[in-house]
Amino acid sequence: AYQKCQLQFYFGRVLGLEPDSETDENIDIRQFGLIFHSAMCKIYSDFMEKKVKVSGNDIRGLKKEFIESKIEEAFVDEIFKSNAALCEKIKSGQRKLTDELNGNNKMVYSVIQKYVKAQCNYDAETADQSPIEFLGLEKEGVMPFQVEVNGERFSIKIGGTIDRIDRTNGSVRVIDYKTGKNEVTCPSVDD
Repeated sequence: AYQKCQLQFYFGRVLGLEPDSETDENIDIRQFGLIFHSAMCKIYSDFMEKKVKVSGNDIRGLKKEFIESKIEEAFVDEIFKSNAALCEKIKSGQRKLTDELNGNNKMVYSVIQKYVKAQCNYDAETADQSPIEFLGLEKEGVMPFQVEVNGERFSIKIGGTIDRIDRTNGSVRVIDYKTGKNEVTCPSVDD
C-alpha cells in the first residue's frame, strides 16, 4: 500500500482514516483530462459563439466566480454523472460540491483549478501578443492532410477529438491540452 500511494497509506494506516463509503469515486488520469477539457470548453465557449477576437485583458477579465462555476460544472458532470439527483442538487445550489468530495477528489479539484488558471494565464499572455479567435472547441473529426516525404506526396487522414482550434497572429493553431503522460507511441514519418 505504501508504494502505491504514500499519502493514502498515511491516512489509512497511520491516522486510521477510512475512505467515505458513499463517495468511492477516485478520479483517474482519463477523468482528470475529461474534467479539465470540459472546463476549458465551458470557459471559452462564449468567446467562440460570439466569434470575437479575444485579447489578454478579455481572458483576464473573466470573473473568478465564472471560472470556478465552469470547473464545478465539469467536475459534477464527470464525477457524479451516474447520480442525476445529486448532480441536480449541486447544480441548483442545494448541496455544495466540496461537501460531496472525498479527500483525494478535493485535492484533484484543487489541482484542476490550478491547471485551468495556468492555461488561462498562458492564453492571456498569447492574446497580449495577438488576439485569439476561437474557431472550435472539443471537435470530433477527421481531416485529410497532404505530406511530402522524400519528394513523394501522400494524403493522410488524422482524426480524433481536437481540444481547441484558434487563430492568432495570422496562423490557425490546433491545440492539444496535455494533462496526463506525454508519450509518443507512433513512429515518425521517416520510419
